[in-house]
Amino acid sequence: MYQSPYAYLIAHLNLAFKNDKRIHRILCTKKTLKLMKVLRQEGCVTYLIPRSVNITKRYLLFTPYFYKQTTFFKYIRLISTISKKFTVTFKALIIINRSLKSSLLLIETSKGILTHKDALRLRVGGLLLCVIS
Repeated sequence: MYQSPYAYLIAHLNLAFKNDKRIHRILCTKKTLKLMKVLRQEGCVTYLIPRSVNITKRYLLFTPYFYKQTTFFKYIRLISTISKKFTVTFKALIIINRSLKSSLLLIETSKGILTHKDALRLRVGGLLLCVIS
């Protein structure tokens, strides 16, 4: 994987949201697994780690949640990349929270990957990963 694991996962999620296929497969790393756990908690996707014969490469099977034959979320926009990192403080999160409607922000903090609501509750800031709309 030559790019950021978050960029890899988000690109495949956006393809899954636009595609009619129900099950998709990606390479599983520690970072992608942490992000997938948060996405599952928020109701974006469900996933399964199959037991494969080839142990050197672990794959993750996932499917986006569907509501009336369409995906519940339309897209995920990557904010921080390898070359540009955007950090947000707690005070900035308070201001951003007022302008968000039904969107979710995912933030990588010292407590792990959190949504902006959890980060506000824990009063922490961090690296802004993506926006889910």
